Amino acid sequence: MKSAERESGRRNRGGAGRPGGPLRALRRMAGGVPPRLWAGAAVTANSVAPPSNYWLGAGSMMVGGPVNELSPYLLGASAADAAVGVAKGRGAAAAAVSALTIAGQAELIRRAMATGTAVDAALDDAIGRGRPPSAGRESLAARLSPVPLRSGDVEVLREISYLDPDGVDGADAAAHARAEKLCRLDVYRSRSGTRPGGGSGPAPVLVHVHGGMWMGSDKRYEALPLLHRMAARGWVCVSVNYRLCPKDPFPAQILDVKRAIAWVRAHASEYGADPSFIAITGGSAGGHLASLAALTSNDPRLQPHLPDGADTSIQAAVSQYGIYDFTAQSGTAHATKRRDRFLAPMILKKDPVDDAADFALASPLLQADASAPPFFVLHGTDDTGVEIEESRHFVRHLRNVSDGVVAFAELPGAQHAYDHLNSIRTRRAGRGVERFLEWAAASRV
Repeated sequence: MKSAERESGRRNRGGAGRPGGPLRALRRMAGGVPPRLWAGAAVTANSVAPPSNYWLGAGSMMVGGPVNELSPYLLGASAADAAVGVAKGRGAAAAAVSALTIAGQAELIRRAMATGTAVDAALDDAIGRGRPPSAGRESLAARLSPVPLRSGDVEVLREISYLDPDGVDGADAAAHARAEKLCRLDVYRSRSGTRPGGGSGPAPVLVHVHGGMWMGSDKRYEALPLLHRMAARGWVCVSVNYRLCPKDPFPAQILDVKRAIAWVRAHASEYGADPSFIAITGGSAGGHLASLAALTSNDPRLQPHLPDGADTSIQAAVSQYGIYDFTAQSGTAHATKRRDRFLAPMILKKDPVDDAADFALASPLLQADASAPPFFVLHGTDDTGVEIEESRHFVRHLRNVSDGVVAFAELPGAQHAYDHLNSIRTRRAGRGVERFLEWAAASRV
């Protein structure tokens, strides 16, 4: 009897009753490969070859974006784990999975490093050969950090209200409160008075508009590498918040961006900035708002709240992985679904047929004309959040109608929101954005 109990106890201790039992069972089913290795292989495969399915795109983007930009760190971790596995005799199957993961991560790094070539080629074609003037090499720590390290010469002035003293016309108390909370901006500038190219005088301005599907995110979280980069090189950078859907449906967002531009121009001298040159940039929904602002300078339909004479003109625009088509004119696979299932019920809260004019006014694609300022459009070839074909269609149309320069860079392997981290791709794309903006400021086109 005691012998049987001892045998039963041994079976229980060695089976599912032990804390590690289920994991060992899972490992046996996975061919002896630890589950974390399969997980690493899966997220790497998703980044190397993301799905094109509309419904899978959002999940692929959320996982694939960080994996793409953190691939050098992940490769280092995978290589170290593989070395430990060899030392522990993990087996051929585990070694094979590790090898495939490392190969995939190396491919992601190769694609990221190709960003510089793609950006330089696009700009060489649009504005001629050249390189941006350098404000000094980045430190090793700045290049290795996945988050931007704040330069000692860059100061940030936060939470400045750009709202008129009278608030928002026609709004109730709750809407006034939301506007008071959200209609704020941060200013990034050089403490020492550095100016682009070693010049002097007022600094050119770069306004940044955050993304977040017009419904979320914040100026504190996006494009920080670019804002710090440009401020360190002598630009006055302004990062803007705005009212959000669905509580404040579109066009509240573009009205706020226009309000911010007018405020920046009116107060530029207080921050050492040049009111005659304001460039604008943004990504995703921010790319949409930045592009729409640039293409509708001083359009009374989108600034009825501003006083006569308020100047919302934009002298250059940089849009990254933006959304340009609210009417499904481009014919991309996602455009109609996005209009009918998201933009209509959540953003405009209007019918795309009955209120077609409002969708057209919200669409940068349909607002482009000969007066467009110089544009630089960037988009990743592996973006599953917004199809790159939408940018291609927008650029083709803009080149057909605009008298200004239109540069377009397709970034190999880039996912949506690639510029949030201080990655290889972000730094190389940032050098291109700097080059374009410095050219535009010098040209005063």
